[in-house]
Amino acid sequence: MFRADSRVALVAVCALVAACSGQPHGAATRVIIPRGASFAQAADSLARTGLIGSTRMFRLYGRVTGGDRNIKPGTYLLRHGTPWKDIVSALNGGHGLVNTMTIPEGYTLSQITPLLARTLKVPMDSVQAAVRDTALLARLDIPNPTLEGYVFPDTYAFPVGTTARQAVREMVYSFERRWKPEWDSSIVDLKINRNDLVTMASIVERLMASTSPR
Repeated sequence: MFRADSRVALVAVCALVAACSGQPHGAATRVIIPRGASFAQAADSLARTGLIGSTRMFRLYGRVTGGDRNIKPGTYLLRHGTPWKDIVSALNGGHGLVNTMTIPEGYTLSQITPLLARTLKVPMDSVQAAVRDTALLARLDIPNPTLEGYVFPDTYAFPVGTTARQAVREMVYSFERRWKPEWDSSIVDLKINRNDLVTMASIVERLMASTSPR
């Protein structure tokens, strides 16, 4: 047991360390807190990603503030420089939790749709409606009934509560961010449009995926 004066001193030191950690900055870092993990194990995970410095001091901080008693498992997105009190608050309240999913190259919408529904924990119907988003189809000038070929294969981290429509739009924006302006002139030379090129690329990806070793 800590004596009262020692406890106060320890809290003061830990609070000072937390206050000196600076302001949150840069891109968010993903950290996984496994189900059943202790606060000490969570501290180790945070240290490995560089979100905290001293695991020992962080564990002491959690102990004296009571923040080590109710952490919630899951995948979190946290930024470097986040004060310890905010990190502990996130772990206790489940704030910053995300659902992650990876879309391999060559996956079709028929494969992506159930994967996204499971990841977001939403009905299949909502995902099927999202990939038929008429506003996106019109904006991208897609003559097809779905966004087939425009959902970019990548690893995504969606905050808990993300809707199917929000997720699909983010995946389509990922496609748009990677589309290079010089490709527009190339497709003109080939006398095809972007949708033709996307369709051909999708076919090639599926063929490569089907022939690659598992």
